[in-house]
Amino acid sequence: MYRSGEKLFNIADCFEGDISFKKLTAVFDEYSKTPPLSAAPNSYLQAVLQEAKLKIALSLTVEEAQSILEQINKRSWDVDHFKACGVNVSEWLQSLKIAIVKKDIFLKQIEVNKQDKKIAKLKSSELTL
Repeated sequence: MYRSGEKLFNIADCFEGDISFKKLTAVFDEYSKTPPLSAAPNSYLQAVLQEAKLKIALSLTVEEAQSILEQINKRSWDVDHFKACGVNVSEWLQSLKIAIVKKDIFLKQIEVNKQDKKIAKLKSSELTL
């Protein structure tokens, strides 16, 4: 549970049964508006959240992932913060494009992970559009 503005937001309430992609991304967006992330809206930390959204979208459809990538490309990222974190903005953006092109490799890794004995024992939900 965390505070977003004046409302308390219980993440667990959002995730019973199948999980809506829109609801999940709304949680990410709300989280990105909370301190300390809200203090640096174009930081590498924000970029990591956006990358997670893109990869979640990629597990559903390329179109959803492309839409997230377009949003990411429109941002004026804080190049100095990326550098401080040891990341080149241009290379990071290129890696996102490559992830979309090589979607099959990403999806195979998800399937491998699902077959892991420890992971297979956990409760699971499906991601829906």
